[in-house]
Amino acid sequence: MKNQTCYSLFATLIFILLILTQAVQAAAYCVHSDVQGVNDVSDWNNAFTKLPDKLERGSTYYIADGNYGSYVFDDPEDGEKYIYIKKAIESDHGTNAGWQSRYGDGVAVFSDTNSTVWHIKYSYWVFD
Repeated sequence: MKNQTCYSLFATLIFILLILTQAVQAAAYCVHSDVQGVNDVSDWNNAFTKLPDKLERGSTYYIADGNYGSYVFDDPEDGEKYIYIKKAIESDHGTNAGWQSRYGDGVAVFSDTNSTVWHIKYSYWVFD
């Protein structure tokens, strides 16, 4: 009985470590159309100016207020890993480095007069 208890505890710890490892691997990226930084996404001052061509499964992309063009969501599925596209707001915006409340108090507008604004080719996306 003692060995079964130790085994169950060990299995539970391994499971928890796997979950924590997956959570740590997920990245959060900042997208801000008006940023003037180096575009290396190290913080809000250096955010992407638009969604990058390749998005990472399991990651979250926080979108600040601003105007953005059309986008094709064409990143292939990887099991059931989602990509999260979220409007950055005061209470949920990823890193605090470089964050200013005015980045999240308005709207993010995706528009294009010449084509479809969003084209989604694959599954497992969350838009918030």
